[in-house]
Amino acid sequence: MKAAVCRKFGAADNVKIEEMPKPVPKAGEVLVKVVASTVDIADVRVRAIRVPKGLALPTRLAMGPFKPKYPVLGLQLSGVVEALGEGVTSFKVGDEIVGSSGFKFGCHAEYVCLEASGAIAKKPEQLSHEEAVSVLFGGATAKAYFDAAGLKKGDKILINGASGAVGVAAVTLAKHLGAHVSAVCSGKNAELVTSLGADKVIDYTKADFKSSGEKFDFIMDNVGNAPFNEIEHLLEPDGKLLVVIFKNGWEMIKNSFNKRALLLSGEDEKDVMSGKMYNELMSLTTQGALKPVIDAIYPLADIVAAHNHVDTGHKVGSVVVRIGS
Repeated sequence: MKAAVCRKFGAADNVKIEEMPKPVPKAGEVLVKVVASTVDIADVRVRAIRVPKGLALPTRLAMGPFKPKYPVLGLQLSGVVEALGEGVTSFKVGDEIVGSSGFKFGCHAEYVCLEASGAIAKKPEQLSHEEAVSVLFGGATAKAYFDAAGLKKGDKILINGASGAVGVAAVTLAKHLGAHVSAVCSGKNAELVTSLGADKVIDYTKADFKSSGEKFDFIMDNVGNAPFNEIEHLLEPDGKLLVVIFKNGWEMIKNSFNKRALLLSGEDEKDVMSGKMYNELMSLTTQGALKPVIDAIYPLADIVAAHNHVDTGHKVGSVVVRIGS
């Protein structure tokens, strides 16, 4: 099978298309023919060890001290079940599914094996594979934060970085929950986030949302430029900062001790990539409560271009990689 393989950390052109053995499902696994995947911020961060200051060493220890421990990147997929391992009864050959291999990656390949009891769910017929996979990363992250925070009808939330994969999902999900949404993005993406349901858009190229006098129940930081001490004055007395991205390890440590700053715990993160979460995301998408936003679709052969696109830091929604048919 063909796969996009990264044999050394660094630039996007370290990713090469190689022939690899087609995997065979073990007991409890399904073999999936991958139709579409995405290149996400997690992929490029691991590829380049481009992580918050102070976290490079622990990242290398987890992902490979000298070369990538998991050379085939790709966190999630949409595809078709091709074979079943012993004991699998929850899926059948031919089922269209979405799923994730978690931080073992591996989805930028024509085939991958997933645990049938793990992060896998059936794909609705009305969604294309590209649409279905595009909502997984951002949708799961946004929903996990909102579930943990208890976002509800009538709450006011400011979403910083509202046009990325997490941001577009957060806007639509927050509106679905009945919140009032202020979205921070560039002016060129204002029309998009408004169409997704934002009540107010702040163009960061023209105004600094941190200088606003408006108060919020929640501020969601998807950029990493809104530390608690700089936005505390914008929060209601019991308001919280939802820390999706942080700028350095020290900021992460401070936030972990701050009762008004919410980072997903290890237990929360188990729910981010799970069959339960993906079933919920597919349901929300078919209801229109979560909307696929795809910036570009690349064939597997152009995986380097997809990485370079994400490297710019200005993708809108998801960058999809079409792998099979």
